[in-house]
Amino acid sequence: MREQLKPLPWAIAQASATLYRHPDGWAAHVPFVRAGPVKKAEEQREANPGLPVTTVDPGENNLAVAVAWAGRKVTGTLFVPGRAHEARRLRRLAAIRRRQQASGRPTRGERSNRRRWARLAHAEEDTARQTARQIVDFAKQHGSQVIVFEALNRVPRTRRMGWTRRQNLRRSWWMRGRILTFAREMALWEGILVVLRDPAFTSKACPDCGAYGERVSRRANGRGPRLTFRCPACGFEGHADLVGALNLKRKRDRAFPPLGPLVAAAKEARQAKTAPAKLEDKGAWDVRLTRG
Repeated sequence: MREQLKPLPWAIAQASATLYRHPDGWAAHVPFVRAGPVKKAEEQREANPGLPVTTVDPGENNLAVAVAWAGRKVTGTLFVPGRAHEARRLRRLAAIRRRQQASGRPTRGERSNRRRWARLAHAEEDTARQTARQIVDFAKQHGSQVIVFEALNRVPRTRRMGWTRRQNLRRSWWMRGRILTFAREMALWEGILVVLRDPAFTSKACPDCGAYGERVSRRANGRGPRLTFRCPACGFEGHADLVGALNLKRKRDRAFPPLGPLVAAAKEARQAKTAPAKLEDKGAWDVRLTRG
């Protein structure tokens, strides 16, 4: 086998083959390595502040939102929708739950609904690869040499959720991590560096004035998807997921506003939402109490 796998004539080296076993049988993995010069992110930023970069935000309503930059100028945007995929995953998880409830308590040591879980995992893997491919092709099209991703460190809390929604949220978070992994591999193959930045307040800070803002819904009752970002300080309004990608550029350039005022504003906003409603006419309230 090693005699047949000879080194390729171009600048790609073949590594040692590995034989491994999976549930369907045996398979051989033959990795190939292509060496290329890649500078560190800080060295590139200091040497060329106007370096073309692409910032990517794994949005709340989209699988990814990418913005291409040439210096401080936006040269292109990319939206990868994900609501249809999220709804399809939720339906598959609900079907798995119904089948599990119909069959009774699962046997210890055995995995029920194996085919449905495998089909779901394959769909997640395929969507993650396609999304990563779109991001890398978009960055390559605009000549970007660096792709900036959010560092997804914390998984959202799932205490007050049912099993179906909890599994949906966890798998959604896992798939965004797979998108990052695949994008890093594909980008390095194209000679593009992938870096991570802290996502703190990237979706809460106004990209125009830096003040604290919030996601809101355009519906009259305030319900529904929060697709709009609104800044109460300067009146800026824009796509909520796009705001995160815009602020990632400021994070890379070390021009993001200080976190202290943003933390204080977020705390005040939470207190205003949780505070009990105040009665305007206390006298009328006292009268109603005495009448009883």
